[in-house]
Amino acid sequence: MPAMDHKTDDQAVVKVRRTIDLFCKTATKRSQTISSGFSQESGSKDTNGTPQFDLDLMSRVHVIEASSSGSIIVEIEVGMQYANSAGKPRILHGGAAALILDQFTTAAFIPMEFYDIESAGFMPPGGVTRSLNVTYLRPLHLPATVRVESRVLQMGEMASLVVGSITRAGSPKKYCICEHHKLRAEAGGRMSSKDQEAGAKL
Repeated sequence: MPAMDHKTDDQAVVKVRRTIDLFCKTATKRSQTISSGFSQESGSKDTNGTPQFDLDLMSRVHVIEASSSGSIIVEIEVGMQYANSAGKPRILHGGAAALILDQFTTAAFIPMEFYDIESAGFMPPGGVTRSLNVTYLRPLHLPATVRVESRVLQMGEMASLVVGSITRAGSPKKYCICEHHKLRAEAGGRMSSKDQEAGAKL
């Protein structure tokens, strides 16, 4: 997996924070989630009691760095609701790790110049997931402050590739790495000319 080369941009960080905040407000409204319903044991829940784990993660993420070239670094406190129920000590569940990587590799598109959440109709940045290949390197004990680094490696007319990794904040040791292949679903799967120009700059 290529080494991350982040060049942070204050405006990009602000854009990512604004977009995530708008996403959370809209998702909360759409699912009628009770804003105070975040629980250390069950995660965010909608009014039917269904956990909204993706919204929980997005609501509490701290954006550390971002670049308009298509990269971000975020940190988030991951609690026991994301742990594997078997064994002691409790470790990050493989499915939860995949969810974290899915959410925040997708977010690497947000600081890019072409993306605007409102004009995109709240479609996922970069399109929908075609495949998410996660490699689990070692167990991560919870609770923990998790750091996710992600970068858009390639963006073409129809498909894109993002890479990401999970570490514990303050440590370079990687616990999971991934390759996330994204496919444009809107307009028959084809990018606009503006999007293509952005991809050509990578």
